[in-house]
Amino acid sequence: MELFHDTEPSQKQQADQLEESWTAVDPGCPVPSTRDLLEAANVVRKHYRIKVSGPEPPPPLRSWSELTAVAISTQPLAMADAASAAVDAAGGSRHRHGNSKTAQRSGGADSSESTGLAYASPAGPKPVQVLLSRLQQEGYAHPTPIQRQAVPALLASRELLAVAPTGSGKTLAFLVPILVRLRQLKSAGDWPAWPKAVVLSPTHELSAQQARTLNLLLPGSGLKACLLNKATATGNDLSKVDILLANPLRLATMVANGQLDLSGVRFLVLDEADKLFELGFVTQIDGVLAGCSHRDVVRALFSATLPDKVENLARTVLKQPLRVIVGAKNTAVHAVSQRLLYVGQEAGKLLALRQLLAEGLKPPVLVFVASKERAAALHRELLYDGVHVDSISAALSPTACAAAVDNFRSGKTWVLIATDLLGRGMDFVGINTVVNYDFPNSPMDYIHRVGRTGRANKTGDAPLLRPIANLIKEADGEVPDWMLRLKKLRTKDRKRPALSPEVVSGANTNTKPVNKGRKKLKRTLATVKANKRRQPDT
Repeated sequence: MELFHDTEPSQKQQADQLEESWTAVDPGCPVPSTRDLLEAANVVRKHYRIKVSGPEPPPPLRSWSELTAVAISTQPLAMADAASAAVDAAGGSRHRHGNSKTAQRSGGADSSESTGLAYASPAGPKPVQVLLSRLQQEGYAHPTPIQRQAVPALLASRELLAVAPTGSGKTLAFLVPILVRLRQLKSAGDWPAWPKAVVLSPTHELSAQQARTLNLLLPGSGLKACLLNKATATGNDLSKVDILLANPLRLATMVANGQLDLSGVRFLVLDEADKLFELGFVTQIDGVLAGCSHRDVVRALFSATLPDKVENLARTVLKQPLRVIVGAKNTAVHAVSQRLLYVGQEAGKLLALRQLLAEGLKPPVLVFVASKERAAALHRELLYDGVHVDSISAALSPTACAAAVDNFRSGKTWVLIATDLLGRGMDFVGINTVVNYDFPNSPMDYIHRVGRTGRANKTGDAPLLRPIANLIKEADGEVPDWMLRLKKLRTKDRKRPALSPEVVSGANTNTKPVNKGRKKLKRTLATVKANKRRQPDT
């Protein structure tokens, strides 16, 4: 009698293999209890606090190594045959994700593929492999939570509304899929002139930061990128540019004047989208959206905060977007130690800052102020103290701002003073402390500042203090109880205090509103004296 042996591995062996393969690519994430595709995706999302809403979201990445097969399985059908041939020639195979009928590789198939999340392929198209190598060389060993979900979503041509904390890797979350998809389009011969991807940002400094990140990944891609400014707008042939980084006003003006053709754009990304919609760029953004007329264009909005009013406006420019939120929406970063420092009055802020510096506050330090006049005034005060300080604001030329940022990055400057707008989205590696020298105008502005301090017990600030104190309390920071019991601020009262003439001229750093009653009395007395002088003697 012939003895038959079951060649299939036992359930325990399959479970052990699944756990081993899962742990190898994502050691910090729990192993799903079943082979169900949805459960496996939800395990990753729950572990990394990723919330997704929208129809049929693609499963998140577990590692960068899955990028090759994700790119193949989500590419348009017109390019599928060429990509399949490229992978097969390299000794691999392709399979699609998104349902339970995941294709299996013949012979020694990795059991983790049955979860629907194992996109890994032993080899793939060379440009993607080069990109993976660049990511490893630059220290991006594992994708961040926003990258895990945003990358496969954009590769699947899903429009995206993404909210993630500052410093969470949003720039790579849209640059990586742009590089992968554009390289595929170029290999397939779908390559018209003019830009194929546009990234809009509210400030030139943020665009310059994106350009630095992009330049790390471009080598070997065969793509050309350009940071749009006054010099490049006139000195470059933009018809040969593939990825364009720009600010709305200049870009919209060039499109309206016929200097730039955006009809071939496949990716349009709005970074710091809430600020773009708040700052009156809506008209310019509408012009850019109208110019990006390709039928397959994919639009994505990224930000660290997204008020409901801005989100409703953003949805008017997106088609059935996926909404991806990492962590809690519109909350401060819990990983940052936060505290409120009570200084009594305006003059106490400068004394407190000097004391912190004298006590050995470890640089680099980023200081936020309310206006460009405040930045210049505080800059002078600290300069007289012998501190290695610099400032960036709208009052400076782009060259001066770039030099200040470069000196801060290189360590030549210890303290950098910035306004909210120019500090928004800036990525400075190794910052130890961020000081709110001037009170943020809203909780959203506060969230965008890394590390916190503030002022209280001053006209106009006490009502603003309560929402900020609540944010710090939620992030396990140090907040006195009396701050949490302050009166709520009405929306119509959210106005920035007027600056006195002394502040505007830079004589001091005081922001106390001018006493209008006293000025009116002085004018009245002056009028009375003038009238008396005009009266004839009797």
